[in-house]
Amino acid sequence: MSGEESNTYHSERELQILDKFYSRLKKERFVNNQASTYYSSLNQKFIIPGIIITGISSVASFLATSDMLEDDEKQAFSVGVGIMTAVATIIQSLSSSFGFAVKKDSFQTSADIYDSLLTKVEFEIYNPNEKFDDFCNDLETEILKIKSDCKYLPPLHVYDLWKKRKNSKNKMKNQDSDKLLDTINLPNNDKLLDNDKNSDTDKLLDTNLQNTSKGNLSMVDNNLNLNLENTDSTILNIDGQNNNQESES
Repeated sequence: MSGEESNTYHSERELQILDKFYSRLKKERFVNNQASTYYSSLNQKFIIPGIIITGISSVASFLATSDMLEDDEKQAFSVGVGIMTAVATIIQSLSSSFGFAVKKDSFQTSADIYDSLLTKVEFEIYNPNEKFDDFCNDLETEILKIKSDCKYLPPLHVYDLWKKRKNSKNKMKNQDSDKLLDTINLPNNDKLLDNDKNSDTDKLLDTNLQNTSKGNLSMVDNNLNLNLENTDSTILNIDGQNNNQESES
């Protein structure tokens, strides 16, 4: 490794891209692992009955050749052995034709490779030592190789399991954040928004009340001024009448 590569640092945008790669690889690992488990369970439904039937037919075949039983009983055991052997052969043929074992191994191999790529991306995020473009190109090549080697598509219900798992994780994160806010006596975002709305409403009401009170005071002042003017004019009229009477006398 060269000195330039050992001192490589990724920008914030490059780290975001690597984080998206990491999330996608986690999804692919989960999907392939669940698909392998699903086909393994289907394969066991054929393998286990075949093993049991083969074991029983082996015991019956031994009894059919022993001297402990009568000839009629030996013939019955021989017929039973033939029937059970035929059933075991049919079960094995069905298992091989469905290809459950091959699909299980293919998806398990893909899940293991995705797990290795996850480790590689995780090391690159925490300890970058490669050029970003070269790393992304190599990662793309390896993912495409996995897709080409695994020629089967995962069942659709596996993707539903991934969505449910992701939603449950998000709910748990939200619940944990709410509990943390409650422990430190801080309101969450919804409560802050409600408080802001209430404070804005209170401010608006106070402003309206102030404007209303100012308007009422101005109206009272105008009425008082009008009453004073009317009183002054009345006094002037009375004084004028008195002066006129004195001049006539």
